[in-house]
Amino acid sequence: MSGDMLEVSETFDVGDVYTFDLSLLQSSKSEAVQKVADLLVQMANLRESLINLHSLTDEEIDEVRQENEDFDNEENEKFNNQENGEL
Repeated sequence: MSGDMLEVSETFDVGDVYTFDLSLLQSSKSEAVQKVADLLVQMANLRESLINLHSLTDEEIDEVRQENEDFDNEENEKFNNQENGEL
C-alpha cells in the first residue's frame, strides 16, 4: 500500500473495510494493482460464463452463497492457519 494507494493506507487501520471501485484499481500507476484489477474482471467474466453455461437461477446462486456464509468459522480459521503455515 504505497505509491498511489498510500493515502488509502494512511487513512484506514488494519481490519477496516474499504470498498474499491474497479476503475480506481484500473487507473492505478502500479502494474501490480492493474494486474489485480484485470484478474477481478476475468473472474467476473468467468462467473457469468459459468452461470450461463449451467443455466443457474438467481435462487440457486443465492442458495450457494448462503451455504458459503454459513460455513463453520472454526473450519475457516483452520484452513487459513494452514494456508499461512501455522498448525
